[in-house]
Amino acid sequence: MIDVVVRDEKLKDLKDQFNFSKKITIKNGSTLIIEHDTNCRNIFIKHLETAISQTNSNMLDVLEFRAESEDGIYSIRACSYLWKYVFKAYNTQRVDNKFNYDVACRRITKATDIDELQSISWRFADTFELDVNKKIAEIELDAVTHPVQVLDLIDAAKDAEGIVHLVKKICD
Repeated sequence: MIDVVVRDEKLKDLKDQFNFSKKITIKNGSTLIIEHDTNCRNIFIKHLETAISQTNSNMLDVLEFRAESEDGIYSIRACSYLWKYVFKAYNTQRVDNKFNYDVACRRITKATDIDELQSISWRFADTFELDVNKKIAEIELDAVTHPVQVLDLIDAAKDAEGIVHLVKKICD
């Protein structure tokens, strides 16, 4: 028989590590950090899922996301195609981490003895860090595979130094 306290500690450790893996850091001029326990992360995920499910006829639909952090309010405003391309790796990581969490949680819950419980391990991908302009550079390097309209939007969004500011601070 497993001590309930030991099982609960293992589940708490699993949940803490899983929650840590949900952190998103988006760098580009302004840096936006989205923690696991904020409502804005749920909105971010909904926008990402919307973008992923868009067809080519909707690829230019604009999705806007706003997030409040300690140092201000930030906005991400981009067409669905860019949301999908720029944040696709995060979505893959998010889905993989959730699967790993579910498997470990189930194994912990079903463990029948302390040795089995202690042998259960898991691994989540590190918190997600994204440099927006590196992703934009990838698109521009492989311009022939991306829609011309998207390339035009990227060019129009560049500042005087040629940097795209996908994350914008809109208020302190």
